[in-house]
Amino acid sequence: MWSFKTFLAEDLDAVADKVFGQRAKNTKLDHVKILTALGIKTNARQLEEINNGSLATVYQHPEDPHKVIKVTADAQDARNLIKAQRLGSPNIVKVYNSAKVGPRAVALVADYIHGNSMPYNTNTLLGLINGDNFEEARQAIRGILRPDRTRRKILDQMGMNTDEERMKLSRLFQTLAGLEKLGIDMYDFTDNILDGGNDYVIIDMGM
Repeated sequence: MWSFKTFLAEDLDAVADKVFGQRAKNTKLDHVKILTALGIKTNARQLEEINNGSLATVYQHPEDPHKVIKVTADAQDARNLIKAQRLGSPNIVKVYNSAKVGPRAVALVADYIHGNSMPYNTNTLLGLINGDNFEEARQAIRGILRPDRTRRKILDQMGMNTDEERMKLSRLFQTLAGLEKLGIDMYDFTDNILDGGNDYVIIDMGM
């Protein structure tokens, strides 16, 4: 018997199989082919994997310890990261080069961000953006500097209510507002933003 619940479960399973299947294909890509596509001249035949996610694998750049090579099956992430370079923001990982390396794979050369996960999850960061009056990022640029009740409560509970932290968040909100102007909307902050020390750095803009 047909049911929407069964259809939805099957559809999600199919999407999951497709997504993770593509990542598996990406990890099997010839590393020399990736390096050649990016114009990287090196004697290295294999790349050192340093991280992976649902759609991407990140490798250490073979010639530069301050850079990584990200191979992703998420074309939207690659397009958005490249487009976001227009902002020249320290809140966005710097991308130096990109190349298509497979039917559904793109490789990017980017800065290696040494940092920890951002202390805020997606819901908490949205609370800091919205505040008492459900503001947008462009309004929160100033709003976070003089926090209202909602923002103050979140920051106090986390022990983060300092001038330095509010300025750091204000710069991030300015970048998020700039991304919105470029037509780039982010929905998941939890795994896509790292705490780089002086600034929060967006490293992924995909699905």
